[in-house]
Amino acid sequence: TQKIESLIAFIAKQDGVFIRNGSEYTPGQAAEHLRMKWKKGGSAIKTAEIFIDKLATSSSMSGKPYQIKFKNGRSINLAALLRAELKRLEQ
Repeated sequence: TQKIESLIAFIAKQDGVFIRNGSEYTPGQAAEHLRMKWKKGGSAIKTAEIFIDKLATSSSMSGKPYQIKFKNGRSINLAALLRAELKRLEQ
């Protein structure tokens, strides 16, 4: 739970926009969306790895990957960003 909360807080602090199904959202909106998905996932989401794989990788509606587009124009899949942050947290 603590690692998942840390990942959600990390998303909320990003300097860019969250892209979901072709639309842009603030990092705060992204964090709230993932928190809602986590709540709906319930007890099936037992680890931070499962959180990333099942909830933070792509839209359950369209299957399109979630992305973060930074102010410098660079984009990255949210799952890759979260996996790197999780690795950092575990060190």
